[in-house]
Amino acid sequence: MKPLDIEGLARQSDFDYSFNGDILTIRDLDKGNKSVTNNIDNILAYINQFIPVSDYLVMYLDSSGIWDGVAVQEISGNFSCRFFPLNEKDYDKAVAKMHFLQL
Repeated sequence: MKPLDIEGLARQSDFDYSFNGDILTIRDLDKGNKSVTNNIDNILAYINQFIPVSDYLVMYLDSSGIWDGVAVQEISGNFSCRFFPLNEKDYDKAVAKMHFLQL
């Protein structure tokens, strides 16, 4: 069996992502596969192939419909992530908190 590449690892989760100014948003589509929370390192590495993730504030919508933040540090192409609560269901309120916290 061939080992999974970074796209294959990221696609173990059902997600989409978009950019809004300086914020990268990742949404867990919750289709029964690995959660974004449990696969964030691979998801960020996948997105980083197209655009430098460390240039953005990162927030994600978890499978419960809550927006939370991810503090990202990239070291030699690997990501160290720390989750922090935004605890918002409203996207605009979550964005405002991200800008306030600037993590």
